[in-house]
Amino acid sequence: MFRPKRTPGVQLDPHMDYRQCDLFQLFFSKEVVRVLCSNTNLYTAKKIAEGRKRKWSDVGTDEVCHFMRLIVYHGLVKTSAGRDVWRSHVMLGYRYEAIMAFFHMSDPADDAANDLLWGQPGFDVYFLIGDGGHLCLSYPITLMTPYPQPLRNQLQAAYNSRLTKARVVVERAFRILKIRWRAIFLKALEVDIRYVPEVILCSTILHNMNQGDVLDDEDGVAGAAGEEDPGREAAPPGSVLGAQERDRLTWLCYTPQDQDYI
Repeated sequence: MFRPKRTPGVQLDPHMDYRQCDLFQLFFSKEVVRVLCSNTNLYTAKKIAEGRKRKWSDVGTDEVCHFMRLIVYHGLVKTSAGRDVWRSHVMLGYRYEAIMAFFHMSDPADDAANDLLWGQPGFDVYFLIGDGGHLCLSYPITLMTPYPQPLRNQLQAAYNSRLTKARVVVERAFRILKIRWRAIFLKALEVDIRYVPEVILCSTILHNMNQGDVLDDEDGVAGAAGEEDPGREAAPPGSVLGAQERDRLTWLCYTPQDQDYI
């Protein structure tokens, strides 16, 4: 097991008097801020060339720092609108809203290259999602499951939240089909497995054609909220666990809005 010699995380000298700016630069170095400025200016120039109309002048490193200070402020202090921070005199309101509209972290050239990959094999990846009763797998199928409790950090909490939201949508759809077509889906399907997709597709189309009907929930079909995760299944022979793929998705689905600043 890897055991670091020092405590993980940012190390501060207890004998030094740090300014707020010094602490900020531990997370956002001058090079990181410079890249944010460059990408934001390039992205804005692209949008204006496409016809976006907004008063704009290229943003500098100091201005980006002021902008991010206001973002952190929003996380600490509940304000009714962005204009409430104008009184701080850190940045004019119209400038704050302009940077908010165009703030961009990635290089627009890289975005364009990635857009060309949509639909290509190996780029568009689809996942099955399941509850904690299943193992997280990357082979022979890609099955993503939530991180077990206790969670280690905010990244895992954000991933679990998004996975749960996706599961709820799917499970509600299953529940609606079960209520609508009780004779079909409240028992084992008596068709060849090759025709199961056609049965589900036809049932979905017929349901959409009858949206005006009222569904009766008297049969007590269990929904997502009332479910409890069953015991975890054993991994099938030859399967590969998907912990690394889950960690990659965790970083992809994390956004600054998930950060708890309090």
